[in-house]
Amino acid sequence: DVDGQQLRIRRLLYSHTIDLRGIKRAERAPAVLRNAVRIGNGGLFSFSGWFFKRRQGWLRAVATDSGDRCVLLVFEDRRWVVSPDDPNGFIETVLRAAGLDD
Repeated sequence: DVDGQQLRIRRLLYSHTIDLRGIKRAERAPAVLRNAVRIGNGGLFSFSGWFFKRRQGWLRAVATDSGDRCVLLVFEDRRWVVSPDDPNGFIETVLRAAGLDD
């Protein structure tokens, strides 16, 4: 859910809140987690935790799909990977909430 300038990701036992202020871009990133070194869960019911890829650096993932639905949220000091049902609609919503929808 995007509420104001916050993204709330609800999981079965916990939730994450990501402040969208300061986001630089949101982009489709199919298979961004493929061949990444992982510290966390790699796919039992989710792809969650920290992942590292040489090209992107450290990524914090909270996703249920590591393939076509991945969206990369890029901030100055961090990167998140999420997998919304509608990646294109999600990107539009996030950019609008962050005031980057020009």
